Amino acid sequence: MVALVAVLVCLAPLVGLDSSFSADEGAVLAQADDLLTGEGWLAPHPFPEADPDLVWYPLDRAARAGDRFAPYAKLPLYAVLVAGLYALGGMGAVVGLSLAGTVAAAWGAATITRRLRPELVVPVFWLIGAGSPLLFDAYLVMAHALAAGCVAVAAVSVLGWYERRRSALLVVAAAAVLVAVGIRQEALLLAGAGAIVIGWRWARRRSLDDAVVAVTLAGAAAVAFGLNRIWVQAILGTASVSIPATGSSGGGLGGRVSGFTTTWFGFGDEELLFVVLLLVTGAAVAARAPRFGKLAAACAGAAAVLALLAAVSGEHGTVTGLLVAFPVLAAGLASLRREDTAGLAGALLAVSGLFAAAVILTQYERGGTGEWGGRYFAIGLVLVVPVAVAALWRSLLGLPADTRRLTAGALAVCTVAVSITGVAALRGSHQRTAELTEGVAAVAATMTSGDGGPPVVVATERLIPRLAWRHLDEGRWLLVPRDDLGRVMDQVRDLGIQQVTVATYLAADEQPAAVDGWTVREAVRVVSAAPWYAIVYQRS
Repeated sequence: MVALVAVLVCLAPLVGLDSSFSADEGAVLAQADDLLTGEGWLAPHPFPEADPDLVWYPLDRAARAGDRFAPYAKLPLYAVLVAGLYALGGMGAVVGLSLAGTVAAAWGAATITRRLRPELVVPVFWLIGAGSPLLFDAYLVMAHALAAGCVAVAAVSVLGWYERRRSALLVVAAAAVLVAVGIRQEALLLAGAGAIVIGWRWARRRSLDDAVVAVTLAGAAAVAFGLNRIWVQAILGTASVSIPATGSSGGGLGGRVSGFTTTWFGFGDEELLFVVLLLVTGAAVAARAPRFGKLAAACAGAAAVLALLAAVSGEHGTVTGLLVAFPVLAAGLASLRREDTAGLAGALLAVSGLFAAAVILTQYERGGTGEWGGRYFAIGLVLVVPVAVAALWRSLLGLPADTRRLTAGALAVCTVAVSITGVAALRGSHQRTAELTEGVAAVAATMTSGDGGPPVVVATERLIPRLAWRHLDEGRWLLVPRDDLGRVMDQVRDLGIQQVTVATYLAADEQPAAVDGWTVREAVRVVSAAPWYAIVYQRS
């Protein structure tokens, strides 16, 4: 465990901790900043004079209560945790919480594996901690890694209770579920799936043990859900978080299919998609036709080469698909046979399957947008990976020793290569975010508003103000749809504003929008690898 912690900590400077990968991180950090600076949960509009209808508040999807706004009120517990840690140790402490979650998840998966295949404890520990999407999540301020760690604690505690009947273990499990549901909404689905599977077992066996565990999981999840609603109501005056609609959950079949394909098979590097296809083919061959073991080894070897090519390529895009970002999981699932689903393994698969189905039915049509490896499924990896890896190992044991070693080595190479790709993608994203936010802030700082107030910054893209949460108090920011740019410029001109910085994205050969009464003084490209601009408009 110490070695994994050391690896994760050593990677932190390489990844960078001062910038965000996702706009959702900016929302919770902005809320934490408000809590620490005395604004509390609800902050005032930064420029209400220019926005009398209060529809251009800069932070996208902020909850509104009267004329004040909460950047992140849907899960207050996580915002409080982030605020407390930020006050203690800055971003290092905040990200450290995610790192701890990934380590706890690795420990939990390894502990579960000990009950299935003791010889795989160490490989599973490292696979979860350094070879799964939880490695990527370890450096995000989005609670996926922390919630996965809570799931690990809950699962290990429940298994321990079945073995030793110590009531304290159920208390620990309930507390872990409370925290998990309090910081990630999908944890409610996982707890519900666990309660259903164990409750079904109780219905068949009438075991008091199963009844106690099912009630514990369901009760803890229900209490957490209820407490969260009470907390949100105390903040906003209503139990529901009302936010502007910026996307569709895709309630129809088409939306479900789109979300599923995006979060399970979406890819940024074509090589990684072929890696998964090759590994799945090889694993299926090894599991069902061991006499063709050389074919399985050849598939794994080719996959390793492609994975290495993806790792050393110059550009690393976001890989949204869980199976693409975690090819060993795909190979393990392809290896499953009936004999791999007995007893504990079958229960873990049932819980994981119900959870995955529930997420697919409820997630956005576009999945988790800014993500690596289907982030809504991350907390379930603790349960499914031990079973999948055990099945994969069982199939490898059926191969000749030399073929088995070659195949296992190729799988290890694939895992390391994909992890390198993920770390590189995150590092690149952080660098681009820093260029964007620092560049816009620097341009805005040189502007003179003309009315004696701070600079006026108009963002036309929803992610910009969230990513630039540190700089919001340096100016008067507004988030304005492109179609409303002319209207907001009229508003600020009537207030005596002389210069405005517009932060926007311009496609190839696209020119800054012409606005009556204003001239473009300069257009500064602030991100070298993408056409993000800070455009300075001056009154004509």
